[in-house]
Amino acid sequence: FGLKKGPPYHWDFFIIGLQILITGLLGIPPVNGLIPQAPLHTDSLCDKKFVEDADGNKTEVIVGCHEQRVSGLAQAVLIGLTLAAISVVGLLPIAALDGLFLYMGIASFGGNTFFSRLVLFFTDNTKLDARRLPFLGRVPMSVVRRFTLVQLLILVCIFTLTLLPFVAALFPVLIAVLVPLRLKVLPRIFGAENVDLMDAEGEAPPQTPEEEAAAAARASGNSAAHVEIATTTSAA
Repeated sequence: FGLKKGPPYHWDFFIIGLQILITGLLGIPPVNGLIPQAPLHTDSLCDKKFVEDADGNKTEVIVGCHEQRVSGLAQAVLIGLTLAAISVVGLLPIAALDGLFLYMGIASFGGNTFFSRLVLFFTDNTKLDARRLPFLGRVPMSVVRRFTLVQLLILVCIFTLTLLPFVAALFPVLIAVLVPLRLKVLPRIFGAENVDLMDAEGEAPPQTPEEEAAAAARASGNSAAHVEIATTTSAA
């Protein structure tokens, strides 16, 4: 999403983790990070536009995001207000709730690099360029496929383990193990640059004309300063 203040989202989940620890010790219902809704909420706050390339193909890109905490707080308050109508909420069919979560899960696939790479397995080789993925042409397809298969294998293993009652409690530990696996192990197998390209965190939105002009001015100023220093040094 090209967020300018992305780290606060990590702090949000850190605080939620502490709350889960406390609620677990007290034996009360834990808080929920609402992971499926988070990217949908952020996406709804984004400004987008269509960019046309030389071939006339139009691509929707994010040019900015209204980063604030009002909508997130309002969402939490509205969820809390449902307690006043809990008897009515209880009348909702389970199938409707399942459909809601299924929709949120599918809608969050957009921009997911893992899902995009899975689609490549079913994409004709002559149509790969139409996917417009940044790593295509820069990372060998054999590496892309092997890396994706490893991720798929990890996903299947973790999902299978959660079905076992005596292992399900270790689910958070299994997720935590993925961090060093991604940062240390996978880069050694597939190459750090390849892994970064295939599993990118996202790209910043394109600069506005004003930002480009300011960046060019700073670059010109730095170049002039270097020339002046070099001239002064030579004269000395």
